[in-house]
Amino acid sequence: MLSFSINTYIRTPFASPKFLTIGDVVSTILNGAVGVAGIIMLFLLLGAGWTIISSHGNNPEGMKKATKTATTAIVGMLVVVFAYFIVQLVEKFFFGTNTPLTDPGV
Repeated sequence: MLSFSINTYIRTPFASPKFLTIGDVVSTILNGAVGVAGIIMLFLLLGAGWTIISSHGNNPEGMKKATKTATTAIVGMLVVVFAYFIVQLVEKFFFGTNTPLTDPGV
């Protein structure tokens, strides 16, 4: 009889059911936060784009608001991505663990 584990073939952040260190917990939470932030940014950019298109020429105040929303969404995503990289580097250099950033085979 053939048996296999999905974690052998597909690498997920939840491959291990237990967390060995606080770094494992933080990394797992941060991985989820980056995904959620990406989804939020997508919806903010879609909404801002829709507002820009619908208010073009008719409502300059709406265009300013939509442009500000798009800029804020992009800056917010950059902050989340840089926070992810910083946490991965701190985890590598201070705790000596291999992270997806420093060792792609992890």
